[in-house]
Amino acid sequence: MQSGRFGCIRASSERPVDSLAVTDGILCGAAVAIAANRAITPLFRLAATSFALASAFGVLRFSGVYPELFPHTTFSMLTAVMGFPALALAIALPASALNRTWRSAAAVAIGLALAGTVLVETFGFRIYRDGCAVLGTLVVLAVMLRGRALPGMIGSMTMLAGLACFALKIPATPLIQPADVLHLALAAGLTLIAHATTQRGATDIIQVG
Repeated sequence: MQSGRFGCIRASSERPVDSLAVTDGILCGAAVAIAANRAITPLFRLAATSFALASAFGVLRFSGVYPELFPHTTFSMLTAVMGFPALALAIALPASALNRTWRSAAAVAIGLALAGTVLVETFGFRIYRDGCAVLGTLVVLAVMLRGRALPGMIGSMTMLAGLACFALKIPATPLIQPADVLHLALAAGLTLIAHATTQRGATDIIQVG
């Protein structure tokens, strides 16, 4: 998945179809595992679902099974404006009602998605999309640092590194492209963050230290 700089609004025909399909598949598998984990809070699981949908359409697109651009780009944009902020809220406010019940979590996710879609697609505020990805990940990192949750620290820093590599187009080789790095970084980062929230309990993370 790529969204402008940080996620999948623009795709380049120069990128190897097979590698993007494979790395999107890895991200999809990681996100599905998190979304299906009942030990994780609803808002986190909804955030993971957005990553899973975007990457699933990426697999279909880059493998040539369903090469239509619209589903992939739409869900990638939604992941940027809803998935990353929802992840940040899920980690920063684990005991909040908006994070503990499916109804509240769904309301938050829908609100974030609608607001983001209007700002990005209607008013053309592309920086909002990219800002959501970066700031959301930074919030997660801050919470993990405060709670001294090592897996979460590594996970959020890995995600930031992936976003940076994609924005700076590093690396750009015939074998691996920046989007591949982003996919793998997001898969590893989300998995580590999920592990951190279930290892001691999400509430414990923000109370330690």
